[in-house]
Amino acid sequence: MKQNVLITGTSTGVGIATEFFDSAAKTIVEGELATGEYKPIFEKYMSGNQRRAQEESATTYQTPDQVADVIVRVAEEEQPPLRTRTSDWSETFTKLKTQADPDGTKLLKMVRQDFL
Repeated sequence: MKQNVLITGTSTGVGIATEFFDSAAKTIVEGELATGEYKPIFEKYMSGNQRRAQEESATTYQTPDQVADVIVRVAEEEQPPLRTRTSDWSETFTKLKTQADPDGTKLLKMVRQDFL
């Protein structure tokens, strides 16, 4: 029985530039979220994240409207892709994982053929 439910996985860039993001990042950094053996790893990650936010914000971080535009466009497609990315940064970052089937149509075809 066909349910007519379509799903698209959406990968954004490193982050979405919002006041919530800024507040959450500050809370995470000041709130000792990671402790013990995880603390140095977490601190390195957050340090890199803060550096990227300052140096690359125009190309890495997106506004909520930019992400929403991609989601609306995909939602309006008759046959939306299984996967989509919202920025050039996320496209590059996920390329190793997605280069054989960037939008997931090959995987969908295989699943439909072999299992449905």
